[in-house]
Amino acid sequence: MAEYENRRPYITNVYPAVGSDISGFEEIVITFSEPMFSSWGFNGTGTDDPTVECLPFDKVTWSEDGMRVTLCLQQEELKEDTRYGVYLRPSFFGSIRKFGLNEKCTTLNFHTISQ
Repeated sequence: MAEYENRRPYITNVYPAVGSDISGFEEIVITFSEPMFSSWGFNGTGTDDPTVECLPFDKVTWSEDGMRVTLCLQQEELKEDTRYGVYLRPSFFGSIRKFGLNEKCTTLNFHTISQ
C-alpha cells in the first residue's frame, strides 16, 4: 500500500497560492508532479465548515503536456470577504500512469477581501 501511495501524483504548485486572496484573479493554475489525463472532477468545498463556499469557476482547461489545469473563475460570482474551497476528486485526477491524485492535496482553499 505504501508503494502505491508513493506513486500517486501530487500538486507541486498552485497560482495564486492556496490560502491567498483571489480578488481580481481570473484563473487558478494547478501544476502536478507528472502528466495527467485531461479528465477532472470536483466535489464541493472539501470541508464541513459552513462558512466556506464553493469556488465559482465555469471552465476547466488542461495544458498540452497534461502538467497543468486551469480553473477559469467567475469573477461576477466572487463575493467580498468570503472563504472559498474546492475539492479535487482523486479518482478523476489521474496520471497517465493510471494513479489517482494523492489524497493529501485534494482540498484547496482561498479567500477574498473587502474592496
